[in-house]
Amino acid sequence: MEAGSRTILVRKRDGGTEAFDPGKLAGALWAAMRATAGRYRDARDLAAAMESFLRRHGLRCVSSAVLFEMSQIVLRRVLLSAAADAMEAHRDRRMRRRRRLRVRHEDGQLTWWAKAWLSEVARRRWGISQPAARIIAGQVESALLDGGAATIERQAVMDLLGACVAEFGLADEPSVRHPAPPDAATR
Repeated sequence: MEAGSRTILVRKRDGGTEAFDPGKLAGALWAAMRATAGRYRDARDLAAAMESFLRRHGLRCVSSAVLFEMSQIVLRRVLLSAAADAMEAHRDRRMRRRRRLRVRHEDGQLTWWAKAWLSEVARRRWGISQPAARIIAGQVESALLDGGAATIERQAVMDLLGACVAEFGLADEPSVRHPAPPDAATR
């Protein structure tokens, strides 16, 4: 395998890693750009340029925070400051919402929201891959954050997770209650 074709890993906020996906980066860039200027092809080209930069400099692992900062710099350098501002504002809104979201468990205990926890539940319950579990947990998180609630019942989270898993075609019965994984008591 050539050095330039090696997988670049992205270290996520929760400490997990996943393979760098220029399509995912292009989607994030496009989400910021579409309201202000540019075309989706421009977002793909910028993501490809960023991937090329990472490969040229031999970076094998980069944090999602670094990719975010790189995106900000790239958008500003190509005179898309409004898109960079939109991306930053979106990130700040999501971070504020994440920080205030709590899960109420059956015993009344409240815990802070953690997408990594939900990803692990999905992975264990349905035997799906870590990348698929992260995507599904991200869908659930987006629905919860968009809902605006500060506290959500654990069972409602599990029901939403089951529905999302079924929507992706990974389970037949989203409403079936599954036993909690062994470490779920700490969540």
